Amino acid sequence: MSEFLPEDFTFKTIVDGSPYPVYLCIGEDMIIAYANAATLRTWGKTDSVLGKPFIEAIPEIKNQPFNQLLLDVYHTGIPHFSTDKRADLVVDNQLQTFFFKFSYQPYRNLSGEIIGVFCMATDVSELVSNRERLIASEESLRMAIDAAELGTFDKDLVKGKIYWDPRCRELFNINHDNEVWKYQ
Repeated sequence: MSEFLPEDFTFKTIVDGSPYPVYLCIGEDMIIAYANAATLRTWGKTDSVLGKPFIEAIPEIKNQPFNQLLLDVYHTGIPHFSTDKRADLVVDNQLQTFFFKFSYQPYRNLSGEIIGVFCMATDVSELVSNRERLIASEESLRMAIDAAELGTFDKDLVKGKIYWDPRCRELFNINHDNEVWKYQ
């Protein structure tokens, strides 16, 4: 397989080209040993953060859980995964809120000793925002239906069943909870 890869093809080549934040923190102080361009963009920082402790390089995260999560992984060796963790970062000189799906993995030397934490992330801010708008929209719709005293029904296209809410059953004078209609 390696005969198909160029001589300079390395893991760093893949990570440098990744559109997703990838970084490595080393030691008890979580010194930023590596951060790809996507990480630096996401943090709103330059490569001047390399060689600095994580908490000093990104001071706005001081009261956020990330440094402690890194230390937990470093001390326990247990990876940490998050699906939509909020992060407030200064980007373009403005404090902005983001949400990330990320993984913190223990980083080991050749002897198997944990020497740092390897981090990979995806910005899911748009997904979280869309989910929040959807929830708000559903709540608004529910309140409008309740206020108008309308009944609703829902059709399960896979099962071919229609489900009636209590108000819809009341409007049609159906006083049982049995299935009302079933489409074949």
